[in-house]
Parts: sequence; C-alpha cells; structure tokens
Amino acid sequence: MATILLIDDDDMIQVVTRELLELSGYEVRSAVSGREGLALVSDPANRIDLILLDLSLPDADGLELIPQLTAARPGVGIVVCTGSFYEHPSKLGANPAIKGILQKPFNLQALQNMVRKTLAA
Repeated sequence: MATILLIDDDDMIQVVTRELLELSGYEVRSAVSGREGLALVSDPANRIDLILLDLSLPDADGLELIPQLTAARPGVGIVVCTGSFYEHPSKLGANPAIKGILQKPFNLQALQNMVRKTLAA
C-alpha cells in the first residue's frame, strides 16, 4: 500500500481527499502548512511515496517549497493541486519532481488516475 502526503490548508479538501484516497486503498498523511509538510517529509520514519501539494499555503508558496521537499526526500513524486489552470507541468517550471497537475475541483476518477499514473512512473 502506497502512502500519500497531502499538503493542503483547506479543511474540506483535506477531509474529502483523504477519504477518497483511503477508500482507494492508500494510506494518507496530511499537513495544513508547508512547514508541517516539510517536517513529515524530513522524518525518515515516515513512509511517503507521493506528495499532493497545494500551491497556495498559508506559510509557503508551493512552488518554492518543492525544492525543500525533494531535498528532504529525493526521488519522491509530486502532484501539484491547484485551482489555477496549467496545461502541462512544464508551465510550473523545470522541476522534474512535478509529475502532474490535478485541477481543483477534482473528482474521484481524476484523483485515482493521477495517483496511479504517478506512482507507476
């Protein structure tokens, strides 16, 4: 079973996304800030196979947080979750850790497809 770290400050998104992921068979850890997410990623006791990252956090810009997350956990895939429209991950910069973009609001099928695709890569 894969473990997914969800970093998002929106309570409703946290609850619904966690429930959808758990119903899909994943273990979920969650953080409501960049600082909390970085602490979870930095702890080697925490298994993390994928990060779902909101770009707008109360204490951090998601794009600026990505290098810190990947430095703490090299090789981890990151899916950016955003309400802004981006056609392709390259529009977010040249960071190879960004494996996909999940447009908010998303549904169960979009979430499952993105997670499966990213974990399989």
